Amino acid sequence: MRKLSYFLLAGLSLALLFGCADGRLSEEEYLTQARQHLAQGSIEDAINAYKSIVAYYPESEKIEEHRSRLLDLTIQAAEKFAGTPKEETYIAEAMRLGKDSGDTLVYWVKYRVAKKTLQSDPSKAEELFEEIPVKGYYFAAQMALGGGDYRGANDAYERLLKLYPDDEENYKALFLMGFNYSEYLNDYDKARMYFERVLDEYPDCDLTTSAKWMLDNMGKSPDEIEFIFDDELQVELAE
Repeated sequence: MRKLSYFLLAGLSLALLFGCADGRLSEEEYLTQARQHLAQGSIEDAINAYKSIVAYYPESEKIEEHRSRLLDLTIQAAEKFAGTPKEETYIAEAMRLGKDSGDTLVYWVKYRVAKKTLQSDPSKAEELFEEIPVKGYYFAAQMALGGGDYRGANDAYERLLKLYPDDEENYKALFLMGFNYSEYLNDYDKARMYFERVLDEYPDCDLTTSAKWMLDNMGKSPDEIEFIFDDELQVELAE
């Protein structure tokens, strides 16, 4: 009995001494590792650290943030190793990660990967662009806008118009491009061109009034702008 107790105690002591058999670190320790690797320019080691977090801590409150960061780093790695065998590996991994996160996100991943590989492999990039549906381009534009990349958003709209020239709602992309050029990029000549395209190509769409208003008022100071109100609001103001 004493001998059995001794072996049990010895086993417990070893477990306490060495921790998990797989050498697992805490979530915060992996995050620290990832930051250190990135600071040293080792993106692959940082990716491995995030992979460990996702594998070992799927119930983490920040798991979606970790997955998003892993995906972003994987796409960056594909760009870093463009033209090498590693590029293919990281592109495939990015696609898998995007697919695991849902259809909409995988379109965004494809768009980003296509843009990254446009210089190194134009034909492959074009194939990826063609696999993205209309809603995928709107999502890519929204992601760019969320990061303050207004030119990037307009690039997505331009690609949409190129691939889907007959889509009946292209006036929305045209209007949004005009809005970005007017309100964020201060390029009124380009903004005017897109607003005029809305009026010329889609005269009966639901954004014609807005496009006309933008043409009349963009670039003006607030006290020069003539605001548009609907009839009901005008009555309320008159009262």
